[in-house]
Amino acid sequence: MTGEMENTASQIIEAGKKLKEEGLIVRTWGNISARLDEKRFMITPSGRDYDSLTLSDIVTVNIDDMSYDGNVKPSSEIAAHDYIYKARKDAGFVIHTHQNFATAFGTMGQEINFFEDKDEGGYIPLLGTIVPVTRYARSCTRRLAENLLYEIERYPKAETFLLRNHGVISIGKDYADAFKKVQKLEDISRELYFIIAEDMAPDKSYDVHDLNKYIKETDKYKRTDNDVVLESAMPATVKYANTKSDLFAYIDDFAQMAGQSIKTLGHGASQNSIQKCIDKNGAVLIQGKGALISAKNYDDASAFAYVIEKNALSGLLLKAGARPEPVSRIDVLKEHRFYQDKYSKLNA
Repeated sequence: MTGEMENTASQIIEAGKKLKEEGLIVRTWGNISARLDEKRFMITPSGRDYDSLTLSDIVTVNIDDMSYDGNVKPSSEIAAHDYIYKARKDAGFVIHTHQNFATAFGTMGQEINFFEDKDEGGYIPLLGTIVPVTRYARSCTRRLAENLLYEIERYPKAETFLLRNHGVISIGKDYADAFKKVQKLEDISRELYFIIAEDMAPDKSYDVHDLNKYIKETDKYKRTDNDVVLESAMPATVKYANTKSDLFAYIDDFAQMAGQSIKTLGHGASQNSIQKCIDKNGAVLIQGKGALISAKNYDDASAFAYVIEKNALSGLLLKAGARPEPVSRIDVLKEHRFYQDKYSKLNA
């Protein structure tokens, strides 16, 4: 690996760690790439935790045909990155996140338009005048990349894109530029969210950097003796549980881990009722408390808690009278099967 390649790989690893610190991704979800030259880019590997990545884990890809060097498998979203580098000669760094508020906003299928804030600290100088939203396609599919390319060609000056029911793509000239864009997009998405959701939104003190304080382990409701069970009182999760409605899948992450929906039980639900729900799909919402989640280890359980929280933000938009579109039943089935058969095995 040349010095230039080592520097590029180091920036990709640094970006992944920072995205986790900023609450813009959870676990191994999301992916990052950087252009090496006109013919190659480097990208994160598939299904690997960002905290454990080494320089040799970052994969070098040929832009022309998406072939890659070495035995490490590149991110499953490789096609989206490749299409960007082909279509946008100004693209030097690409970040794909699953951030909370922008992802929730994207479930409504609405682009974000900016008409003001033209000053240096505003949104337009960094994000342009529009953040397009793509048509839905399942994660890790060529169709997702094709839908993104369609919007890139429609809006050649756009800097960030909402991936419907999935996440965000940011295009930057370098690492710092791409990172600022995903942060700025999350800022405006958060502002818009609290306007649209109104009384159904969590308290405005909501902080994605400090959600771990809302989860704790319990010895009850294990599906197997070795399971870890967490109680999650994350703000959006509790707020949605109090609506007494089952939580349906609005984002791919949720569909992968939970399937079609998670049942919501009343405050006085019996232990037997709770256990049946957890045995069925690993989690249940309980009015006044939040969620109970059972998984094979703490990392899986906490990731599930974060995904439920993010999905609950979209569910609350529906309760506020907005129109987030859930993932279709057939796509939920395929996403859930993909996760169970492939992705989860990478972390076995």
